[in-house]
Amino acid sequence: MYQSAVELPLIPSPTHLDAREGAWEGADPLAVLTCDITDELQDAEFELEVSEEAIAVRAGSNEAALNARLTLEQLSELCREGEKVRIPALILRDQPRFSWRGLHIDPCRHFLPMEELRRIVEVMSLYRLNILHLHLTDDQGWRIEINGYPRLTDIAAWRERTVIGHHNVKDPDADQYLEERHDGYYTQAELRELVAFARERGITVVPEIDLPGHMQAAIAAYPEFGTRPEVQHKVRDTWGVSEHVLGVSDEAFQFVKDVLTQVSDIFDAPYVHIGGDEVPRVEWENSPAVEAKLREWGLNEPGHVQQKYTEVAHAILAERDRAMVGWDEILEGKLPEGAVIMNWRSADTVAEAVRRGHDVVVSTAPTLYFDFPQSPDRETEPLAARWGGHVATLENVYTDQLLPENLTAEESARILGLQAQTWSEFIPNAEHLQYMLFPRLFALAERAWSENPPMFETSLERLPAHLEILERKGMRYRPSLNPWIA
Repeated sequence: MYQSAVELPLIPSPTHLDAREGAWEGADPLAVLTCDITDELQDAEFELEVSEEAIAVRAGSNEAALNARLTLEQLSELCREGEKVRIPALILRDQPRFSWRGLHIDPCRHFLPMEELRRIVEVMSLYRLNILHLHLTDDQGWRIEINGYPRLTDIAAWRERTVIGHHNVKDPDADQYLEERHDGYYTQAELRELVAFARERGITVVPEIDLPGHMQAAIAAYPEFGTRPEVQHKVRDTWGVSEHVLGVSDEAFQFVKDVLTQVSDIFDAPYVHIGGDEVPRVEWENSPAVEAKLREWGLNEPGHVQQKYTEVAHAILAERDRAMVGWDEILEGKLPEGAVIMNWRSADTVAEAVRRGHDVVVSTAPTLYFDFPQSPDRETEPLAARWGGHVATLENVYTDQLLPENLTAEESARILGLQAQTWSEFIPNAEHLQYMLFPRLFALAERAWSENPPMFETSLERLPAHLEILERKGMRYRPSLNPWIA
């Protein structure tokens, strides 16, 4: 048990912590918590006081009060011995640096059961991560029920086989496959329940419908949405980027409208992500229908088809009071006002986006790509992404430069926060995902919350207590077989 509050290994570390004499002891600290919302504090600010007699919160808003409650939940986990909890007396004041403290999960390449998503939400909330970005559609699987389009779940949610390991781009015939059907999707009712479950824990679920590329699964179910309706494609069973993209038919644009409308109804997030990444143009360049439609629109380049989809999606979402989010490729054309950028290819696009007047969520690879290995030693690490030979060690996540320098105050204010990505080509199940998340997710939580996080070496001293929490919750993590920095 910790004898003084200064010994508490909180993650993220609080802005201000004063130790007091004594301790609160009992079975359920949350049951005795009292809360007062006051305009004496900033909206995001809270003060948590623990004494022998009581536990009280003063907060500038309901959101701040919830963050105080989550802080108390972590204190309870750290100070628990069996059924007994003993929290040293303290006064803790805190507020987050960023409003977006996110984790991206991809159930498309490998489906993740809903109960596993809920387990991750529970752990995220302990560390005050507040955005779950759910990548729901891709070439290898469509994972959301859409009314009026039954083949999305009857056909697009299934693939007949899955490439084993890394796809051989140079020699696809050399690939080996697991000859088993892989399937799964979430019903609208399940997703609504997840939204409510997450919201109670201070987490907003942001959905992603990737378009107009990464759409092979949908086109396999509805060929008329593609550029070549006469061709029957299958749900993609390899990794990499598919050339099969949405076409320019009225049916394709109506499909996008119907999907984004239903998604906006299911999810209460103020944001909807439309992907926009890795969109090959080869089908558009060789399509008479695209050429004719471009003339109708008064446009002339095949790449303008993507710009048109971006404009249409933005308009649909704006009608429903949703902000459109996209990967940094959408910067390559004219972009509607209010679009939010997630950079992934380069830190340079953060500066470009904010200088063009767009809000940004910093999502830079490789540092914030948790599907990269945590060590360069491939013999000891499980299967992971390896393009570019990158690794993302715990130290990288904690210390790499992520924010551009020489921004004005107005430009800096457009950086909403940080987000880690876990693409699941090489993450086949929940246990593997947990291994890739932890302990790197602790470093992300620290950087996204704290204005001045402790030195990396100091942060390592706090890890063992949090790994014990993961063990109690039955969660897997990368053990310290090697030094944490490798």
